[in-house]
Order: sequence, then structure tokens, then C-alpha cells
Amino acid sequence: MVNGNPAFSICIITKNEEKKLENCLAAIESFIDLQKDAELVVVDTGSTDKSVEVAKRHGAKVFHFEWIGDFAAAKNFACEKASCDRIFLLDTDEYLEAFSNEDIEKVFSGGEGNIGLFLRKNHFVTDGQGRIANEWVPRIFSRKLYHYEGRVHEQLVGANGSSDDAPRIKTAIVADHDGYMLSPDDIRKKADRNIELLIKENESLQKKQASDNERAYVLYQLGKGYYYKGDYKAAADYFDEGLSYDLNEKLDYVADMVVSYGYALINSGREQEALKLEGVFDTFSYDADYLFVMGLIYMKNARFDEAISSFTKATERPECRVEGTNGHLALHNIGVILECTGREDEAQEYYRRSREKNKP
Repeated sequence: MVNGNPAFSICIITKNEEKKLENCLAAIESFIDLQKDAELVVVDTGSTDKSVEVAKRHGAKVFHFEWIGDFAAAKNFACEKASCDRIFLLDTDEYLEAFSNEDIEKVFSGGEGNIGLFLRKNHFVTDGQGRIANEWVPRIFSRKLYHYEGRVHEQLVGANGSSDDAPRIKTAIVADHDGYMLSPDDIRKKADRNIELLIKENESLQKKQASDNERAYVLYQLGKGYYYKGDYKAAADYFDEGLSYDLNEKLDYVADMVVSYGYALINSGREQEALKLEGVFDTFSYDADYLFVMGLIYMKNARFDEAISSFTKATERPECRVEGTNGHLALHNIGVILECTGREDEAQEYYRRSREKNKP
């Protein structure tokens, strides 16, 4: 509470997601006093279910925004309707798992130009197995200094059209995200919707001669869209084009684009072509997910010693995006290689270590 007013505003846009919205708001209320510490702003973009009713029941200020195929426009509208300049933006399918008001204060204690990140745990299924991919997302900011741009997979930008130089503060806030836990048909529908918006965004960026980073980010998201719907060839082509630009290799999305490119090449039967990612080994060898996909690429090309080396290096990295790539998944793959090359005793030891690492 600041001078009798909430310290920050929580902004959410929604459409026809009453169950997810209920879970999202219930999670918020388990950590935040919405009568004292923060206000809740929900912008509905055309629901025909009970989303608006759910939002009002939780004490939200509800506003309506006509959907124009632009997520940035809807989120900017939500921020404009907030009473506070300090914004904490959540999506309907994100559920707080850890939060304290001090996290918000931490972001701005060093300056209003700071951007706060929380850890989002993305749940998804691959090869019939549940996986979690960790991602730091920028969602705490001052609306006086930042706004959103981009029809889909929108990004925060400042007055100069970029936020790359803004201090980014990692908080202890954690949220679960189930936006990828969909049926195959719903995944395709969501991917097709995003691809349509991204193609329009790409055309707009071409006309205005956007920066390399802006162009590459949209190409990266196009690649992800095609990857999710199972069109790995198209995904690889977009990743390849995105990586042709002059980019800052330390940006999270750039590292993920390299890794995603590797998986797309493997899944489209282009294992030999994927070996060209050796060329950026020195640049991305800090990244466990890169080392893991290189291990897979080496395996697919029967370069087993190099695969074991790459998986081993992955286990030495303290952090990863997809949980297990620096732990039980890498150890299991080393076991598979050892077993297939007749080193049974060593293989069993790696399988044991993998099981130990994978214990809850």
C-alpha cells in the first residue's frame, strides 16, 4: 500500500477461458491481498462464457476490448486502465506458485526503468512424456516507460523502440503455465492462429525496415509455431532465416532458436545437416540445452564419443530450460550409447544415476 493506494496493478486479458481464469485468480488471491496490496484489472476481448462473471466475483475491475487480432493492443489497453503505473502482467493460463510483495519492490528499488522477470514453468508433452521448460519472462514494469508491440508473442519496448538495454531483475516469483497442454487438434489451431498473426507482423516489419532483432524474433516465433504443429521442415527454414541476422548471442531467444533449429533438423530427417551447429559450439557451450541437442545430433550421426562428451558437459551446467537436459535425460542417453556399444556395466551405472536424478 502506497499513500492508501495499491502498490501495483495486476493486468490480465482473457477470452472464453473461465476455468483457467478461475484458477489464475484463485492462485493470485492465495498470495496477494487484492483489497490492500494490489488492484486487479481484467480485460475481456469478447467472451461468451462466464469469464466476466468470474473476474467480477474475484473483485476485478473489468473492461471490454474489441478483439482486433493484436495481443499487444489488448495488453496496452489493460495497462492504460490500471490505476497504478507499476504493472504486473499475467496471462490467464499462468498460475502463481511463489510470490511476495517484496519481489515487486525489489524490481523498482534500483530505478523505475527496471524490468522484472519471473520464472515460468511451461508444461508440455513430447514423445508421450511430460516435460517442463523453464523460462524467464519480463512482466513487471512501469507503464510510463514501457509498452507492448507485436500482434502475437508481443514484446515490451521503451520510447526508443527497444528494451534490450533495460536492467532486468530476476525475482523469486514462480508461475506454472499450461498453455501448451492441449489436444493435438487444439495445438494446431493455436499454432495456425499465431502463424497467421506472425506472418502479418513479419510483413509489417519488412515494410518499416525493422531492426535485425525485431525481424529475427518474429522469424523465431514463426519457427516455433510450425514446430508445435509438427511441420519441422518449415520450422527449420524459419529458424535458419532468423539466425542469418546479426544477433546478440546472449539473448535467451537466440540460444533457444539455435536449440530449436537443431531439434527441427533432427525431426525432419536432416541429421547430417544438423552437424553444422558444431560451428557455434564455442558460442553456446555455456548452454545445457544446446549441449544436449548436440549430443542427440552426434548420436544420430553415430559419433558416440562426441555424443557422450556433449551430454557430460550438459550435466556440468547449473541451469537449463527443459528440465532434465542437464541431469537425468543426459545421463540416460549416455547409458543408451554405452549399452548399444557393448559397455553394459557402465550403462547400468548411468541408468542408476539417471533414476536418482529424476526422483521427485
